[in-house]
Amino acid sequence: MIRARFDRLEEIEVMKVTEKQVLYLHERGHESREAKIADWQSWHNTKEDAIIYLTDKKQREIDSCLNRIKYLKKEIDRISKMEVKHNS
Repeated sequence: MIRARFDRLEEIEVMKVTEKQVLYLHERGHESREAKIADWQSWHNTKEDAIIYLTDKKQREIDSCLNRIKYLKKEIDRISKMEVKHNS
């Protein structure tokens, strides 16, 4: 399988795959278990699948940033129209 981890792809032979986890022999010789999808890595059947997953993830991050910018621009507009309340 292909593990996408941070900024690189690695081909790793796995021992067992379940719906949510991958079991593989770590480079130090012991068995390791990882979630198929986590914040820092994801496992895929092909390089192409890994690239699609990572690209989609980055696009979601961009979309989130753009939505935050839209929100902040609305806040600036709202603030610019604020009135001062006078206490009598």
